[in-house]
Amino acid sequence: MIDTSANSRAAFRAWVSGAMVLAAVFLAFQARAAAPSGATSSASARKEKSSANREDLIREGTLLERQVGVFQSAGDRIVFVYDGQRLLGLENLALERVVQIVRDLPTALQWTVDGVVTEYQGTNYLLVTKAQIKRRRNTAAPSF
Repeated sequence: MIDTSANSRAAFRAWVSGAMVLAAVFLAFQARAAAPSGATSSASARKEKSSANREDLIREGTLLERQVGVFQSAGDRIVFVYDGQRLLGLENLALERVVQIVRDLPTALQWTVDGVVTEYQGTNYLLVTKAQIKRRRNTAAPSF
């Protein structure tokens, strides 16, 4: 018999959220490890950059809910931009679907996004849990 009580559902949601954050951190680590060795600067330059940007960073684990912004290509990565913030997208199925739309449509679309913010070596990342094109009049908005 499956326990469907409110406590069990809440515990499951907490477990899933924790797993998503761990996956996001793991993916961020993989992305950094895959960078060419010549792409990293000296330790002192990284430290200066890190301390200068530390105040601009969003705290690890912050949940974005219904945040309106745009996705932009940045080389082989995609960035979610809103209110002056730039978050590198962490690869997952939701982001893959967003990338397909961004590459197929020449115009910038506004998106409503839910996700979890992570931080790694002075950079913020976003694990997208839901992305929806912001509705325009008389059109349906796909959701991923």
